[in-house]
Amino acid sequence: MKNRMDIVSVFDRDAAEENDLKYMPHVYSSSIAAEPGNAEIYDLCFVGYNKGRKEKLEKIAQICIKNGLKIAFYIIFSPNEVIDNTIDGIHYRKKPLTYPETVEIMKQSRCLLELKASKYDACTLRVQEAVVLGKKILTDNEKVKRMPCCDECDAVSVFEEIEAIDIEFLKKQSKVDYEYHEEYSPITFLENIEKELEVKEKRREIR
Repeated sequence: MKNRMDIVSVFDRDAAEENDLKYMPHVYSSSIAAEPGNAEIYDLCFVGYNKGRKEKLEKIAQICIKNGLKIAFYIIFSPNEVIDNTIDGIHYRKKPLTYPETVEIMKQSRCLLELKASKYDACTLRVQEAVVLGKKILTDNEKVKRMPCCDECDAVSVFEEIEAIDIEFLKKQSKVDYEYHEEYSPITFLENIEKELEVKEKRREIR
């Protein structure tokens, strides 16, 4: 494929390095953050499909509640899955939220929870959402530290075991600053492609 294309890019940095491809992260527009939202009322939120994460999410919810934190977890189940539990702060749903509804929940939260759903451990769009919306990130994916704006930011907390989650990190209500300069912007993405094409063209001219 690389021989037939001018640029082949992936959004997983490890996969890019392993296959000698161009790394370009997911894009996310700042225009979404510019839209007005309600005040922050949750300490931690999660919105996503179950994908085998229900038990972990329930454990995290119980730890948060035990420590006086307010959560908003929306776990989406497939039609054939059985919902057999109820915990305060967790909304068990068969119908997915719309994306505007998801954004509203994130805007009302101080921290977004990203939880790996499989062995494939590339970071999800939740990272870009947190950066652009100015929210903290709690995740079990250490690759987040290799994402633009997240490598040395104290608004990011990574855990291996649920019992090791930094509760003080969640309780802290300081201002979040990723020093974001549109690294995830669709315009930046297109500009990077343009630069790569210019480099390719110069190499062709040299040959």
